[in-house]
Amino acid sequence: MIKNEGIIIKVNKYKEYDKIIYLVTSNGLLTLIAKSSFNYKSKNFSYTQELSKINFEYIKSNKKSFDILTVGKSVDLYLNIKSNYEILYEVSLILDLSYKSIEHISMYNYFYELLDFTLNNLNTTYNKFYLLIFKLKLLYLLGIGPVINECSNCGDKPSNLFSVESGGFVCSKCYKDGDYSSDYLSILKVLYLIHLDKITPELFKDIPSECYDFINNIIKDYYNKYLNIKL
Repeated sequence: MIKNEGIIIKVNKYKEYDKIIYLVTSNGLLTLIAKSSFNYKSKNFSYTQELSKINFEYIKSNKKSFDILTVGKSVDLYLNIKSNYEILYEVSLILDLSYKSIEHISMYNYFYELLDFTLNNLNTTYNKFYLLIFKLKLLYLLGIGPVINECSNCGDKPSNLFSVESGGFVCSKCYKDGDYSSDYLSILKVLYLIHLDKITPELFKDIPSECYDFINNIIKDYYNKYLNIKL
């Protein structure tokens, strides 16, 4: 038996009553068969739902097949997220991003910490700035994060200007029409660089709602250009 903790990010039906569940763990993505879990009367049904954090045990398959979930226990079902349609929609995008991205990430432990941190806080506060933090830090984990501390075009000291085309902050000489210019860019920089253990709800207390939309638009453009993903 192998004991572990993980967050279920994707579920597929398998055969008539089984499921294939995909879990993000501190060791990477784990794919397991959950026997009889598609039957709502099964003891495995409740804790094998998408968007669930569980403690579980599994055994390695002797065949060329998926490993088998043997026992599990719910740690968090994120019921507050699931009851808020707007947040649930955004979280579904995060789960999909996680599934598509994890094979390109080497820092599994930090990625699991980031996903766990994001879901815990969204479940508690509904503050959408946690979504921005996740998307920004995922860029870092994928090795395509924006250049912050120098002009991404010429290497000089950057201004409070951002160019998606150049891949980060730029100086006034390199700024072009269509690039982003706003005091909100200093907040983007903070969200990208701040350590998770330094983030509290007070961080977002005085940030206007327009700032979320501004930074989110930059992130959408960035993902579209460098990952070909339309958020």
